[in-house]
Amino acid sequence: MKRKYKPTGCLKFLIFLIIFVPIAFFGAHLIRGEDWRETLQKVGIGGEPTEKSTPRARSSNSECEALEDEVKNLRLIIKNQERRIEELESQ
Repeated sequence: MKRKYKPTGCLKFLIFLIIFVPIAFFGAHLIRGEDWRETLQKVGIGGEPTEKSTPRARSSNSECEALEDEVKNLRLIIKNQERRIEELESQ
């Protein structure tokens, strides 16, 4: 009796991945000593629903102002260093 269908290389690869990926996942967690259930819950698979992430809050004005001041100070330092370099080159 002839087989109608032969498994192709792609199908063999998919079957391999279906078997290998879970083994690798659980093996890695076993080696690290981590709890695999927590990882699955963080990803959102099984268990209790995870908290939805909120968009990152924009920087407050005080943080922006502090960064702008730091940039101004660094530019001033660069200008002073450039003047000093020019003075040393002229000597």
